[in-house]
This record gives sequence, C-alpha cells and structure tokens, in this order.
Amino acid sequence: EDVTSYYLHGSDIDFANPALQNEIVDRCEGVYRNGALIFAHGRHIRAFFTRKKWIPKTGRHIILKGVRIGYHDHPELVVETAGQVAVR
Repeated sequence: EDVTSYYLHGSDIDFANPALQNEIVDRCEGVYRNGALIFAHGRHIRAFFTRKKWIPKTGRHIILKGVRIGYHDHPELVVETAGQVAVR
C-alpha cells in the first residue's frame, strides 16, 4: 500500500506544532549548518542523524526525504537511514 499520500509536504510546515510529532515529511531542503536545516526563507529546524557518519559538513545544501518529525526539547527532523539524506 502506498502511504506517501499521508506525508506532509514542503518547508512551510509548522514544525512547532506538537500534534505533528512522528509525522513524516516528504521532502525538505536547505543548508545544513551547526546541527540545523536552514530553509531558503530563514526558518530552521534541528536535524538529528541516528548515525554520525551521515551528518553532512556545515554549509552543505541537503535534501531530506521521508524523515520523521521528532521532539527532544525542541522539534527536530530525524534521519534514520542513509537514503533519507542527499547532499548536493
């Protein structure tokens, strides 16, 4: 069964909304800097990688696909597999 129709889309999502915890974001892209994904319009959200080897270098443009919204003191995008992150 294709569940991608249930995914949230875009970087205009209100990540601070606690009701969105554990929801899946289809695609987000921006610049990775100091542990956060910074979107084109200046908004940012923490990015958590379950494996250190997947963490991109600061200043790299990345695309996250199919990542979960988690909360650890603040909202964060959780990258759980290597295929969820693409570095450009």
